[in-house]
Amino acid sequence: NCIHVLVGEVRRANQSNDASTFYKIDESQACNHKDTAPEIARRAIGPDRPLPAMACFHAQQCAEKYLKGYLVAHGVPFRFVHDLGYLIYLCTGLDPAFADLRPAAVTLNPYVATVRYPAEAAPEPDIEAARKAIRLAREIAALAGQT
Repeated sequence: NCIHVLVGEVRRANQSNDASTFYKIDESQACNHKDTAPEIARRAIGPDRPLPAMACFHAQQCAEKYLKGYLVAHGVPFRFVHDLGYLIYLCTGLDPAFADLRPAAVTLNPYVATVRYPAEAAPEPDIEAARKAIRLAREIAALAGQT
């Protein structure tokens, strides 16, 4: 599972620090890199000591990386956010098939807060939620990985 990931310094389109700031990364700033998020997510629901919240977080991160990699590969600037719905919206402009992934974004989006912002997090996911999150991340990766 190699994807395009962002490396190096991200140049701001303007100097504003607000969420509407767009980032433009050219192809030279992307590289093929083995994505470890799916493996981390899979291990987090292993039999020894399952950590479903961690699995869900890494599934969301995996989906986010694939979507951003797809956008970078196609030269599409995007805001520096973790919103999968927004990223899928941008990807849909290039390939309408991404529209089918909107429900996956709705499911995965809350998991970005699970680890980063525990006070804002949704209730603790269970193993079944983690398995679903990993499946959805794989669906996003399958489409976004076809650059």
